[in-house]
Amino acid sequence: FLIVTNSDNKGKEFLKSLLKKENFNLKEIKIFNYKKSKYNLFNYLKIMINLAIFFLKFSILIKKIKPNYVLVNQGGFPGGLTGWIASIIAKRKYKTFNLIHHAPDSNFSITFLLSKLLCYIITFQKTPNITVSNASKFELENNIPLGNFHVIYNGLNESERKIPLNFYKKLSLKKNKLIVGSIGPLDHHKGHETIIMAFNKSEFLKKNAY
Repeated sequence: FLIVTNSDNKGKEFLKSLLKKENFNLKEIKIFNYKKSKYNLFNYLKIMINLAIFFLKFSILIKKIKPNYVLVNQGGFPGGLTGWIASIIAKRKYKTFNLIHHAPDSNFSITFLLSKLLCYIITFQKTPNITVSNASKFELENNIPLGNFHVIYNGLNESERKIPLNFYKKLSLKKNKLIVGSIGPLDHHKGHETIIMAFNKSEFLKKNAY
């Protein structure tokens, strides 16, 4: 297995710890950090230059390793632009699949237009796309649009579950209390603030939920 990731990936060390006993290599490619940059003409130019550099680096790398399969894990946008480019490069010669989490930000920008253009190329290439829910599939088909989707829900390995099952005991709660949980990253775009505000308007939830 060869894993290609950007150098500042926060999950890199965690990935290494999981795969330390496996036969794999980790190849890092340093790319421009889009999210922390203000959207002005200078930074747009930097993005384009860095995407061109990534195109060349990934083209050379994939030609060298000649993989049997390529799985492109699309992250958030506009950082996911590198994912679209990697997919387009790989699909020309290798069996390629895209794992896509969500559609690009719908705010009008150069990066949004570029991501849509790249998605049209991927659709033309008929690359199989995998997403994690029908809601995500609907968003991706309508907002980009992108086709050839297969829905595979995220799994939970029950045999390796380490979290305590008895939350009532752990939290010292009475059994008549309702526990509301959220699994996933606490990112702003997930809308946790909105649901907390909504819950706060319910007298039942304020009295009975934890």
